[in-house]
Amino acid sequence: MKIKKRFTGFILVAVIALVVLVAICIYLFMERGKHSDAEIPLERLSEGGEYRFEGLEWGISAEEAAKQLSFEIELDEYKNAYEGAVGTTFYKAEHSFALDGQSAIATLEFQDGELAIVKFDFDFHEEQNYEQWFEALVEEMLRLYGEESRKLENANDQFQSLVYIWETEQTMLQITLMTGDSIYPGALVGVGRKP
Repeated sequence: MKIKKRFTGFILVAVIALVVLVAICIYLFMERGKHSDAEIPLERLSEGGEYRFEGLEWGISAEEAAKQLSFEIELDEYKNAYEGAVGTTFYKAEHSFALDGQSAIATLEFQDGELAIVKFDFDFHEEQNYEQWFEALVEEMLRLYGEESRKLENANDQFQSLVYIWETEQTMLQITLMTGDSIYPGALVGVGRKP
């Protein structure tokens, strides 16, 4: 009788341990999925002849955008405290995005409570070949959206920038590469309504 009780107790403990182990594995799998980089859909930055992201209409509120997005957004306390202009509020995605192996932070900019800009900021390490990455990005954008409307180059003692802009009457698409001795290299992909 004692052996049977011990054996039953052992099985009960083993079953409980197995259930806990399975629950932990499921939790870790789900958490990993939440924080993995989502690929930026370059081919979907235009819809109905206008530039936009994930079909969001320009001028909607942060609450409306949050309902429509496939990811969570939260107030960007840092940008709102240090970079915000009067009437501008920044939100950021709770997970990062990627483009050809480079991670980016997504930011949504609301001007006077209305969605005005969606952008992806990339930061590079000095040893990364960011210029080759940017050249490949430019080629892909030219393939997808045709010749750019404007190309701007800026160079001074502090930094250099190279900007490609595609425009419609209402909206624009912009990609930018920033380099220089006084800044870390970075890039930007953004869509927005015209002011």
